[in-house]
Amino acid sequence: MKKALIAFTCIFALLLSGCAQKSPEESAALDTAVENTQDSNQTEPGDQPTVVDPGTTGGSDSSGNSSGGSSDGSSDGSSDGSSGSSSDDSSGDSSGGSSDGSSGDSSGNSGSPPSDDTGSENEPVLKESNLTLMAFNIRNGDDTNGHTRAERRPRVKTIIDTYQPDVVGLAEMVPDWEEWLPKDNPGYQLLMHYRDSGQVEGLAILYNTATLELQEEDFFWLSETPEVESKGWDGDYIRICTWARFKHKATGEVFVYYNIHLDGTTTCHNGSYTLINAEIRKNSQYPCFVGGDCNMTVGSEGHNTFSQTLDEARILVDDPTTDMTATTVPSGYPRVLDTANNSSHIIDYLFHQEDKATAVDYIIHNTPIDGGYASDHYPVICKYMI
Repeated sequence: MKKALIAFTCIFALLLSGCAQKSPEESAALDTAVENTQDSNQTEPGDQPTVVDPGTTGGSDSSGNSSGGSSDGSSDGSSDGSSGSSSDDSSGDSSGGSSDGSSGDSSGNSGSPPSDDTGSENEPVLKESNLTLMAFNIRNGDDTNGHTRAERRPRVKTIIDTYQPDVVGLAEMVPDWEEWLPKDNPGYQLLMHYRDSGQVEGLAILYNTATLELQEEDFFWLSETPEVESKGWDGDYIRICTWARFKHKATGEVFVYYNIHLDGTTTCHNGSYTLINAEIRKNSQYPCFVGGDCNMTVGSEGHNTFSQTLDEARILVDDPTTDMTATTVPSGYPRVLDTANNSSHIIDYLFHQEDKATAVDYIIHNTPIDGGYASDHYPVICKYMI
């Protein structure tokens, strides 16, 4: 009787199993649901790398490297990470907290469970620098569509206020800019030189008197006769190079900044480099920087000539705020058509000597301000340790 009962139970179970078996349609629906569940485990929008606008503070990536210099990147309270800044992490780990919860995080809680608050991995990480330079073709023209010089004036001020550079090398300076810039930027002094006796347009160096002490400044023409007003080689315009030697008040370091706006031919590029390099050799005991609108593209003969002895933060910084291929002169100004990365639209540069100054960050300010742009060129901002 017991065996018969067991046999009956097994037969009943088999019958139930057959009734519960899924149809082909039900099986297919289940497979689709599983696939959809797997798809939902892909990276969510919140897990994507944060897009950092130039001039804003960058967050740390999972390796602990800063994603970019910030507009407040200084431990001394200044808004740019300029003179006297120091690392905010004495341990030497600039991450401010590893995103993988490893023992190298700034909490010091080795092996502790991960916190429910994961926001710390997106906190700003400041890159240590003590010198901020800017190269900016400020545009000489009065443009329509909200881009006259008077309308662009507050936008220029906003950019300088945002980064508070120690030095700004300015191109296409005209009398309006010569008058306005010192008024709009108290604490800065302007060193202005017109490129010819007509005094229509020139170059200027704007420097922060709180962080720098001027030692000497002058200019020379970019031509076969650099001491005489002259147009060089096969160029279309008279061109000059202005320069200034500064003492960095916080560190006592002395450096030289050369400000240029080159003509557009290879002969002019190579000839200008020869003159500037000769001046750099005269100041070989100091870090030297060359910045400006060079009217030469990446990889051109002129660019390669400059790159023989000079370096670029654009190339050397591992994790810059702005990508190294970012446009510096967009199409369509004042109705900008492209702000995409396009190395063929890079003609503005900041060069340095890596053995005398360490490049820390590279920034292109390429966002509009109050619905417009400050110029038809984007300013190039670089941070260094000297």
